[in-house]
Amino acid sequence: MPARPAAAVDGKERKLAKAGGKKKVHLLAAVTHVPGLVIAQDKVAKDGKANEVTHFRPLLEPCPSRAS
Repeated sequence: MPARPAAAVDGKERKLAKAGGKKKVHLLAAVTHVPGLVIAQDKVAKDGKANEVTHFRPLLEPCPSRAS
């Protein structure tokens, strides 16, 4: 059985990056374990970390999935 592709998801606030209203930008990204590619990234609402969980599914929806 081939190994399933895996990805890690994490959010970070970009230092020195600001949106139009001069608020800090908080990004949520999904990265493959091998070879370490960013496969999805999106800006999280201005509440930052409080919204990471609600952005998880929409972040991964456009990514192709492989049936087992």
